[in-house]
Amino acid sequence: MLSHRWQQWKEHVLLRPVPHTLVSWRFLLPFQSRAIQLHRRVFLGAWPRLPRWQWALIALYSSMTWLLFHSWQQIYFCMKNRSRDVAAEYCVPVHKQLVDLLYIALLHGIPPDDFYDYGLFNRPRKQWLEYIYPHELPQWHQVLSAGMRQKTLHLMTDKRAFAEHMNEKGIASVETCAFFARGEAVKADSIFSGRSLFFKPNTGSRGEGCFALSFDSETGQYQISDDEKVLAEEDILAEINRRIELQDYLVQPLLKNHRLVDDLYGASKLVNLRLVTGIIRGKPDALFASLLIPCVDEYNTYWWLDIDVSSGLLLRRANVEPDELQVLMQRLGGRASPFWREAVDICLKAHSLFPDLPSIGWDVAITSSGVKLLEGNFWWGVDGHQELNGPALHTALVDVYQQGVSSGCCR
Repeated sequence: MLSHRWQQWKEHVLLRPVPHTLVSWRFLLPFQSRAIQLHRRVFLGAWPRLPRWQWALIALYSSMTWLLFHSWQQIYFCMKNRSRDVAAEYCVPVHKQLVDLLYIALLHGIPPDDFYDYGLFNRPRKQWLEYIYPHELPQWHQVLSAGMRQKTLHLMTDKRAFAEHMNEKGIASVETCAFFARGEAVKADSIFSGRSLFFKPNTGSRGEGCFALSFDSETGQYQISDDEKVLAEEDILAEINRRIELQDYLVQPLLKNHRLVDDLYGASKLVNLRLVTGIIRGKPDALFASLLIPCVDEYNTYWWLDIDVSSGLLLRRANVEPDELQVLMQRLGGRASPFWREAVDICLKAHSLFPDLPSIGWDVAITSSGVKLLEGNFWWGVDGHQELNGPALHTALVDVYQQGVSSGCCR
């Protein structure tokens, strides 16, 4: 136990190359924008389960190592590896990039890589603190979801309990075929049933640990999705048992796209809709949306297509790569996502069951049997939504969190 805790401290504190939140001089000034007030709240509320003296030590250590070492190292490598390309493509002088990197890194605690990833060199400085940055995201969600009830936390982190709860409330979700507790021995007749199955860890996110067991009705053979060769059934069973020794697994049918989705996107694997909802004036509303279309011949890799939440129309992107994605964007830009209204309605209905969470990221599938809610995440990733739409705190999301703070939902 002691060694595990030490390992956590070493990984998350002592050797961490970036601050845990933004650390900005603007936090010291009164009458700041709502975005800066939220960043300051996250900074002051970080590590909410620790005594304040431990928070102070972590904040001091993290800030000092950042200011004295990590920031300079990262500025150097960014200038070396990225500045010339930006100067050539966007006509931003190298010396201006250096000044801006010093400004965001030393005065705001923003990693230099984010300056380039979010194209801040093309954004006015007043917008830079309207972004939510990846290095602060864990603390961001912890602090601004601090009013979450234990029941909500359980349902959001336990996929089996979540699916059962959704079904009880009449919200269309994916049926559960089986549940295997960690270390439980899986028998052949429980998985080799003549249909394709999807295995996902009962806890976790980002699709880590997920895999499919595909069944070919013509050959009668099974194959694990992330294995290039077809294995014998006894080998597949041994591999599945090996994985279940590590964590609990929920087993669901391997879903298929609705024919309209297949016709529109030309995808043979399941297309996911990511929809973020937030509570505004006491009611949930749609904030951001993206489609995740599986890349051809690449396992667990997706193309992100942004959706206008007011209309459901797919948004065009300029200068996208690779060429296949350019062709797809040209064909799809300006067309509506199938079953958009139904997808929004199911997410809003689901969010109404969790009024203690200011924002939730939902995964939805448009299947052959209709719209299905896959899962909800209160630790949803904001990166993809900011790449095209700009800073998240320049949208209605700032109202979501500001109202949550005022109502005590984010206390």
